[in-house]
Amino acid sequence: MAREFTAIYKNSGKRKGHPRAFIRFFIMKRRDLIKYLLKNKCVFIREGAKHSVFFNPLMKKSSTIPRYNEIEDFLAKKICRDLGIEP
Repeated sequence: MAREFTAIYKNSGKRKGHPRAFIRFFIMKRRDLIKYLLKNKCVFIREGAKHSVFFNPLMKKSSTIPRYNEIEDFLAKKICRDLGIEP
């Protein structure tokens, strides 16, 4: 899966305004995640108001994908685990 590195600043109580007070996330595009799921034999089921539902017929598991343009790495890994495919 192609990922883009992004640093997101977070105010923490102890290190407020400290230059190292940030969390690093890997970001991937939603369309790249969908291509990866379809390549791994997952099937698109339906569109919800704010999400899409995919189903893995081999494992008989389903998961939802939010309609964000960019999806954080830990969420993409969770979706893959929910569907029973290798992240």
